[in-house]
Amino acid sequence: MLPVVWILGTSGVGKSTVGYRLIRDLGLAGVEAAFVDADQLRLAHGVQASETELIASALPGLDRGFRAAGARVLVVAGLADSRAHLKALLPGVPRAEVLAVHLVASPETIRERVRQRGWRVDLADEAVRYADRIDPGLADLRLETGQQSPSDLSAAIRDTILAWLENTPNGAQSPAEYSPSAPGRIIMLTGPGGAGLSTAGFQLFSTLARGGEPVGYLDTKQVGFLAIERDEAALASLRTANAHALASSLAENGARTVVISGEPGVIARLHGLYGADAAFIFWLHASPDALADRITRRSRGDGPKIQGDDRIGLTAQALDQAIAAAIGESRNLSLRPQAARVIDTTAMNAAEVAGAVRDALSAKRESAGSPLPGG
Repeated sequence: MLPVVWILGTSGVGKSTVGYRLIRDLGLAGVEAAFVDADQLRLAHGVQASETELIASALPGLDRGFRAAGARVLVVAGLADSRAHLKALLPGVPRAEVLAVHLVASPETIRERVRQRGWRVDLADEAVRYADRIDPGLADLRLETGQQSPSDLSAAIRDTILAWLENTPNGAQSPAEYSPSAPGRIIMLTGPGGAGLSTAGFQLFSTLARGGEPVGYLDTKQVGFLAIERDEAALASLRTANAHALASSLAENGARTVVISGEPGVIARLHGLYGADAAFIFWLHASPDALADRITRRSRGDGPKIQGDDRIGLTAQALDQAIAAAIGESRNLSLRPQAARVIDTTAMNAAEVAGAVRDALSAKRESAGSPLPGG
């Protein structure tokens, strides 16, 4: 694998925020870096594999995609609490090719950040307890985050990485014979920007999981972060390859269904890989007013924080441009995959969208004489 910078620490300490900023800083320094949040690699239910096994299984496939795109180093934000745990997450990767960075904060800071995050605030105390379980000798670099901004932390880590990479080989090449396989069933959600694809996709995943389905979930945007910007075609190619690899990993670990949310161009490419018999595509439509309202609320920070969401913080002209772009995508029928079933989400919340997708799938299964598991 590529040399790995593993940013560890308890929930709420800022791993993903710092990691995402870090690859940008590395890019400005001339180092192409890739980033992935390990939480995005363990979204599966009803499978035998542990979260550690899911992450360890997924990373080699992503490594291939990022390496082909020119990455020099892979930055991962994820939990790790001991040398044995880190080794299990990165089996076969020499310790010398892993830079472990431990972000720490006081119990009060951790609790406050989890509360500010706005979701799973009930885990604040558990986050503090987990922080105490992390082996202080695990990390190569340990940084206190309480009084430092993400920019300051990123700058400190960047300088350490640049020096480390001078004496670190470029990692062992990925095996050439790797050939990802397709899951048994793929449900893909796409649509214009601001339609709530990630929220609806995760809700559908949760709905199927509650019904007893062995299921996994991935968001194509979350597996395609690079330091140096690419044109849309190159970025779509990377995200397609990485999404295919992650979907295959989820399937190999027991997920019979994989839910994928993503941009129209990536979803169309994936549909071409999987074919109509295995993949079901849903286009999430919304009225111009609904898109404007949703993008405006996201700009204010409403809803769960999603890395790479460039709508957060938009104001004035930039916000108007984002809304206009989303409305243009909604009206551009050439973006809509021909096989897609349209669901008008204008008056729906995420749970209702997931229910509409599930009902459509159930009706299709029943008409074919094969009821949906967990129905």
